[in-house]
Amino acid sequence: MKKFLVVIGATGIQGSSVINAVKEQHPTFYIRGITRDTNTARAKVLEDKRVQMCLVDRYDEKLLTSACRGANYIFVMTDFWRPYANAVTADSPNPEKVAEDDELHQGRIAVNAALGTLDTLDCFIFSSLPDENAISNGKYNLSHYTAKTATVKYIQEQTQSFKGKTLWDLTTILWVSYYMENWVNIPYSKVEKTGEDSYTIGTPLPGNAPLVLTAASDIGLYVSRILAVYGSRHINQRLPILAASDRRTMAEMTATFAKVLGKNITYKTTSALQFAKDDLGLFLVLADMFAYMIEYGYCGEAKALGAKEIGIPEDKLTTWEEFVKSHDWTSFLEL
Repeated sequence: MKKFLVVIGATGIQGSSVINAVKEQHPTFYIRGITRDTNTARAKVLEDKRVQMCLVDRYDEKLLTSACRGANYIFVMTDFWRPYANAVTADSPNPEKVAEDDELHQGRIAVNAALGTLDTLDCFIFSSLPDENAISNGKYNLSHYTAKTATVKYIQEQTQSFKGKTLWDLTTILWVSYYMENWVNIPYSKVEKTGEDSYTIGTPLPGNAPLVLTAASDIGLYVSRILAVYGSRHINQRLPILAASDRRTMAEMTATFAKVLGKNITYKTTSALQFAKDDLGLFLVLADMFAYMIEYGYCGEAKALGAKEIGIPEDKLTTWEEFVKSHDWTSFLEL
């Protein structure tokens, strides 16, 4: 009998990566992708790979529960940034709170949908982030972290069970860090041209601050491996799994840009105010995150498993240099 995987958020960065990796490494799996629009180019690409794409509003609990019925595996990625952008467009006085509440609502609906298929479920994978509030002893409360950690707590609170297994017993938490793709898709740093073929890259992070980097394509590798190792309802994994592709400091990342692009590129630490001035709302959110990371790193002293612990060979993961070499950075340098 074929194993049945449901991916909620199938056309997003994480969801599409999961589907592509599972299709390659578990070719017999039947995969159902949940999306808000089945007519997008990304949805059509997945359909061409024989993924059943289902038009389901992730806020419609009844429909989502029906779409998950009979699943052996469910992968869930909730979205903070789309509700945030919508709230900003609507001139909300507190877009961070609006987006945080929206994302938690998404998470609870997905959890409730999974509860409706406990009789067939073997593994529930929730894409989350470290609990920055607990790690910092209440010092930091990052809106784009909070709803994810609150959803984890909601999973833990559910007492419904099937043959002695609750949803938490079947859950694996995946921590995804900085997308390498953020450097392509959004102005994640300040780039200044200082001369002919000379540039500086700046963020509020010190040059020696280590970053955990995640390439989108590697997220699927982690999830595919989770399904292979922890895909049985008889195997529990209580530690989260950190989907790291590479670890580099800002200075090292900048040096890689210089090497690959053949330009004089140096790094400088900017103030949070300088970093945030062009888009105060968004970049203040990110500036708070930088402050947290300067003090606590990615996850403080919280424990997590990595690629080695779950059996992913290091040479299968994307290095920062490989990522830089595979992209066109013309528009990045012209920001």
